[in-house]
Amino acid sequence: MRKRWRRVQQRILAACCAFEVLLGVTLLEKKNSTQTKQHKQIRAYTPRHNGKVERSHRKDNERFYSKRSFYSLADLQDQLKRYNREYNQTPMRPLGWKSPNQYLADYFNSKSVTDV
Repeated sequence: MRKRWRRVQQRILAACCAFEVLLGVTLLEKKNSTQTKQHKQIRAYTPRHNGKVERSHRKDNERFYSKRSFYSLADLQDQLKRYNREYNQTPMRPLGWKSPNQYLADYFNSKSVTDV
């Protein structure tokens, strides 16, 4: 069973590598090539390493994807725009009970042109 699973993993990895070759160099790879930092990929679904992103994906699924039906790509994009507008107007505790839009406006109003 393990050998079969390993072969399946190898085929998936080969397919992913072939797809990346078709796409060429990604923007992240281009940016990292000009810097001294190296980009290290981690395994998918690794909350220990990637907790904020995994939590964000889970919350997006709970709040948006699981509660709606999409009939086309255009419908998905339209509903996502509306959801983002509502989300960005919702007060949040980490932002001092301000909405993301309010917080961003306050941030830019407090900065002078030379600080930004």
